[in-house]
Amino acid sequence: MARDRYQFVENGQPHFITMTVVNWLPVFSSRTTAEILLDSLRYLQEQGRMTLYAYVIMGCQKWNNARLGAERPFPLPRRAWERA
Repeated sequence: MARDRYQFVENGQPHFITMTVVNWLPVFSSRTTAEILLDSLRYLQEQGRMTLYAYVIMGCQKWNNARLGAERPFPLPRRAWERA
């Protein structure tokens, strides 16, 4: 699977994604923050921009991150990554 700094270039394949926060701040411990993430994932699914196979949000002191098993059905232009 080819990869550059911003994206995996093989589309149509599921990817395992881990999201962490700088200095392991307890961002995912907050229900409000977790809901924002879930709303964003739901929006991407409804728009057909992502297929989500599995996710876990770990919001405890030791493990404060989110993990996804997801697939993008079509390539995302590099400009879109640079805006984010």
